[in-house]
Amino acid sequence: MNLLCSYKTVKVNPKNRVTKSCRRNWLKTTCTICLLLISGLAYTQSQPTTQSVLQHFLKQITESPVEMSFTFTYENTAKKLQDEMNGTLWYSGNSFHLQVDGMDVYCDGKSKWVCMNEIKEVTIYQAEEAPDLMDNPLQFILTNKDKFRYKPLRSATHKGQKIWQIEMIPIDSNTAYTSVVLLLHHETLNPVQFIYNTKNTQRYVIGIDKIAKTTAVPDKFIFPTALYHDFNIVDLRE
Repeated sequence: MNLLCSYKTVKVNPKNRVTKSCRRNWLKTTCTICLLLISGLAYTQSQPTTQSVLQHFLKQITESPVEMSFTFTYENTAKKLQDEMNGTLWYSGNSFHLQVDGMDVYCDGKSKWVCMNEIKEVTIYQAEEAPDLMDNPLQFILTNKDKFRYKPLRSATHKGQKIWQIEMIPIDSNTAYTSVVLLLHHETLNPVQFIYNTKNTQRYVIGIDKIAKTTAVPDKFIFPTALYHDFNIVDLRE
């Protein structure tokens, strides 16, 4: 059959014609959808990296004072030991107040007071430029960020919630730890857990129970002399 012979001219009812106004609206809508698709494609192709996620996290914790409640777990796989305690950290810049079972640590950025409440003793140290992870995990990550090499960013699940996992390996092989692992909430980038792996089969895990921005609390960082008037004071500052 000759297909050309079967062709019939179809007359279009003027009432059914697409008006110029409708055509313009249709084109505008089509262009808008295309732009949205392109922008959406660009977003999905822009995958987060270890550095981009870490930078967002560090920016969040330096914007305002933070109050964080946590569970601290000590593990020794060789001796099959495990111990757990709860605590609270108030943090702002170089200052912090750590409150954990039987101990308070005050730091005003210049001096650090470690108060052992059970034995009634206070030891005063010069504040370190790089605080220990056990004292202030937030400041530890902030001040040591350039002393690590980073493994590729991982997306995982922790206790039913999506998280980002950042594993940091110390550049200096003489450090006491082999790696520090930081788990961040997938959406808010709030810290979920810090894992500190040592060379002698010990592991310290800081699980974040609650974290929130708070108002400035400078009094919390200053050692309350009157409260510890009957404690033995050992001053090790230079």
